[in-house]
Amino acid sequence: MPITNLDIEERVIEACEWLTTQKKPYYSKAARKYGVHKDRIRRRFLGKALDSSNIGGHNRRLNDDEDRALCAYIDLADEIGLPIREKTLVVAANSILRSHYSDSAPVSACWASRWLSRHPEYQKKIRKPLSAVRKNTHDIEGLERWFRKLKAVRDEYGILDQDIHNMDETGFRIGVGRKHKVITRIATKRQYQSDPDNRDYITSIESISAAGEVHAPLLILKASSLLERWIVDELDDNTALQYSETGYSNDEINLVWLRHFEQATRARTHGRFRLLVLDGFESHIEYDFVQFAQDHSIILFTFPPHATHLLQPLDVVCFQPLKHYHSEAVDNAVRMGDTDFSKIEFLAVFQSFHQEAFKQSTILSAFRKTGIVPYNPRQVVSRLQERAEHARRQEEAMRIEEEEEEEEDLERPKTPTTVSELWVASEGLFRDLSRADDEELISPRLCHRIEKYLHGSIIRLDFGAQVEKDLRAITKAQAARKARNSLPQRKILGGGILTVGDARRRIQQRQLGDQKAEAARFQKLLKRDRKALFVQFKRAAAIARERIRRMGLLEAYGQDV
Repeated sequence: MPITNLDIEERVIEACEWLTTQKKPYYSKAARKYGVHKDRIRRRFLGKALDSSNIGGHNRRLNDDEDRALCAYIDLADEIGLPIREKTLVVAANSILRSHYSDSAPVSACWASRWLSRHPEYQKKIRKPLSAVRKNTHDIEGLERWFRKLKAVRDEYGILDQDIHNMDETGFRIGVGRKHKVITRIATKRQYQSDPDNRDYITSIESISAAGEVHAPLLILKASSLLERWIVDELDDNTALQYSETGYSNDEINLVWLRHFEQATRARTHGRFRLLVLDGFESHIEYDFVQFAQDHSIILFTFPPHATHLLQPLDVVCFQPLKHYHSEAVDNAVRMGDTDFSKIEFLAVFQSFHQEAFKQSTILSAFRKTGIVPYNPRQVVSRLQERAEHARRQEEAMRIEEEEEEEEDLERPKTPTTVSELWVASEGLFRDLSRADDEELISPRLCHRIEKYLHGSIIRLDFGAQVEKDLRAITKAQAARKARNSLPQRKILGGGILTVGDARRRIQQRQLGDQKAEAARFQKLLKRDRKALFVQFKRAAAIARERIRRMGLLEAYGQDV
């Protein structure tokens, strides 16, 4: 029977304990006594880390059982929708090694790449961030209902294709560009370019029509007033400018934009009504906004929550080239020596990159890809169905593979990997032990079963340790987030600057003040209750005295009391 790493570890520990009882460390004698290489015993006895070549065989850090435990951990993370990163893989491997070999050195920087090359079933893929709400909103039936409702509204009001509009807002960090590829002789992997890094924010409220037209935008500048110097010659006469303290839109600005939109589209309307498709932002369902739309024959139709990345033409197609051309404008300005890309410079180039982004073909493509005009829900639904079908095929392939593995497992002894399998193996182990005890011998079959039982135990222990570790970390992080979110949101400073230490002292003083105020309130309530009781007592005493007086009168006249 082959010796496992667990057996070697036990022998090394016993050898080290034996050496502590000797006057002099006889490594060779300990090696012969316990059947372990003397260098391994010497290194362990002296407190040195293990040589990585002695673990796992063939220069592998993990043996087969540890490898399977790591694979089971990765598979579980995949099942719950939280696939691990390369860094987490390294942490898990080190944790497994430490659980078996207390003095084991951590895996090397290249270990993860070598491990992945030995396991081609695991691949590194780019994971694009998408909010959990959006990811779970890919409901085909819900999207089909939205399209049916859209068609019903169009039929009810007789809205023509040319009278369908979409509005949304997007933001710009004025002087912040994007990364892009360059051609160079320099051998370094990354190239850097000076960036104005002007992070002032400008919001642009955009609207397009299904006829392929873009309406004049409304730009919201972060300012307290509009300056004459911002009215540059390059801006179009119809472009609207507005300002706010944050550079973002609000209820008033959205209403201003709606008036701007109504004036811009009034003469272009082919039918009686205009349909404005927009997201369900609070300002878009504010009373004045809705009332103005009704008064001017503008039908508002909102997208379902968290689905604009699938249905909104501006989001799906138009905003990406708009951000791209803005980045190019920043890059060109830097190349021309502009190290301070200010609001004026942004406004000077805005019209040019805005026209580049909002071409007629781009706008028509946006409405077509979202299935709004021409009316074709299959444009969106088919993409989701393809994704679902791809996922189904993958699941089916995995199921077939698992069935084939199960058939193969029936033909050869199976290592238990679940609690029930370990239990079955233990029952057979106890039966064999009982039989061996009766016959006063240990059979090879028993040795084989013990070995497999130990393998399965190690796998489940390693796997369970990793899961428990992750669960503790998740629980701790959730508790910390809950504690942070439960902190009060009261203002501690109306203006100026405040250090954290001063802020903490103010909070403590406020808490002490709150406690004193609560104590005073309690005393006041107690005093009020006492006063009420005293009033009741006086009333009861007066009634009692009156009754006593009457009883005395009755006795005086010889009547029964």
